[in-house]
Amino acid sequence: MKVRLCLLTVLLLLASACGASSPPARNTALLTIIPPSVTSTQHSDSIDGEHVVFTPVDLDADPAQRVYVHLTESNTTPTAADPMWGVMANAGARVIVLAHDTIDSAESNAEPIPEILAALLRHLNSSAPTDGWNAFLTSEQDTSIEATLAWDKLIIAGHRDGAGRAAYFGARHETARVVLFSGPTEFESTARSHVIAFNHADDQLTDRESLWKSVGVPAQETRWSTAADLDQPASSITGNRFVSELEPIDGFNPRNDWQHRRYQSLWEYVCCE
Repeated sequence: MKVRLCLLTVLLLLASACGASSPPARNTALLTIIPPSVTSTQHSDSIDGEHVVFTPVDLDADPAQRVYVHLTESNTTPTAADPMWGVMANAGARVIVLAHDTIDSAESNAEPIPEILAALLRHLNSSAPTDGWNAFLTSEQDTSIEATLAWDKLIIAGHRDGAGRAAYFGARHETARVVLFSGPTEFESTARSHVIAFNHADDQLTDRESLWKSVGVPAQETRWSTAADLDQPASSITGNRFVSELEPIDGFNPRNDWQHRRYQSLWEYVCCE
């Protein structure tokens, strides 16, 4: 099954649900929902949920030609209802919210991800050959699955223990970027990649300081304490380490507060700047 929807309609409905005004449409991205069976890997039966893919209409909007790959936390499946993905696509990013098996350990849970991602990229390239998905695959044929991915063009992001899996790949490969939302919950290896981390001050993330230090998040921190702190374009944001002190929005607990639309500039910053 493959469904393509106009993102503008999706964003209007989501903005209404979140109590936010509708943002002006800069372009119309395409949303594709892909069941795990389409990727046909040995892990297909254990994958939770379906892959969510956003493709921007302007495929040249990101000069670096990167793809943002998001890994959800355990017991959470990808959803197209998160406004974050549409905002990123409107900013010019290709976005993949990868369905994968959710196990407790960051490292053991990470093992199947390269094979699933490579299979999904091959499927996207086959179904939409003019969209340039093959740019994220290498020509390597006789090596490991991980060697078939163009890691330097992948922004690997994750939430909670999904952030641990993102950091795991950032330690193994020189990715375009590693993005950590409210995580990781465990990890001890320094990433070889550029790392951006976000956490809410009220989020009881155990040992955040030591975990961020172990992953390689710089010590200099940006704190947001008023709504005005967020009222800036993505191009004006700098830094790698962000902590929000704003009151969590109704319906968003501190560990999920980053998903609210008020952080739109941060979303655009991590995917496209």
